[in-house]
Amino acid sequence: VGRSKLVVGGFSMGGLITRYALARMERDPALPDHETSLYISYDTPHQGAWLPVSLQAFTHFAADHWGEAPVVGEKLRQFSGLLNSPAARQMARWHLEKVGGTVKEAPERAEFLRALEELGGWPRAVRRIGVANGVDTGTGNGLKPDVTAVRANGETLVDTWLKTQAQGDQEVARLQKKGGETIPVTTGGLPDIDGAPGGLFAAPSPQGDPGSFGLVALLARLLGNEVDPDVITTSCFIPAISALAAGDISDPKALYQPITPDNSELDAFVAAGRNEGHTTMTEELGAWIVNEIVAGG
Repeated sequence: VGRSKLVVGGFSMGGLITRYALARMERDPALPDHETSLYISYDTPHQGAWLPVSLQAFTHFAADHWGEAPVVGEKLRQFSGLLNSPAARQMARWHLEKVGGTVKEAPERAEFLRALEELGGWPRAVRRIGVANGVDTGTGNGLKPDVTAVRANGETLVDTWLKTQAQGDQEVARLQKKGGETIPVTTGGLPDIDGAPGGLFAAPSPQGDPGSFGLVALLARLLGNEVDPDVITTSCFIPAISALAAGDISDPKALYQPITPDNSELDAFVAAGRNEGHTTMTEELGAWIVNEIVAGG
């Protein structure tokens, strides 16, 4: 309505959806003019998101064995289903469908990227700006690679542990049901990405266990186990170079390098002053967005 142009964008994967929609509306003559002048992405995984392989493996393992258990079974089935949902498959750079499966880019993601590329990758008739909940200085969140994040023993698990991701070949988890055989989970060729600068996987729970590995600790406790007290709760979720469309998150050097305007596919961006929770809205980031909208209006 009226002559004013629109501001269109989204948080997280919403930024990818609106990026695709605007690009398609520009290319498809059957669709109306999008009437948009400014596109905003907020901690959007332009180059993919990171879900620790050890987390994915534990979740599927637990759902396979205790998916029908009272109370916790529903939670396990739900989270395992979310990890295997079309949206998660499209968003995650590396996906594990089941315990014992292959860690890879899901076909759904490859298909989505092809569809986006056929549209030119980006909408062209708009100014493209973006926000990252991670820093652009290359400074990581402090998590070291190849250290134990969670270890659990008790009624249902025996010496089950998950580690933070390291470069090269690595055993990232060891899973064992009480009375069952040990199941090792290995990776190869992945970067040390848990500690990379970026928006953190932060999902606070009433029990006070936030984040990716914190969720594993919560599930292990609900299954009747003791968890070592020195749990590493969270990890990088959306690397800063992904949120700012500034490099390949498969490249361990690029993950930890400072990001400059020349690196980014965005016309302008702002990064948080510290690595904070994914999609966290702060005065620092919100004020920058408002200024961009006002300046463009």
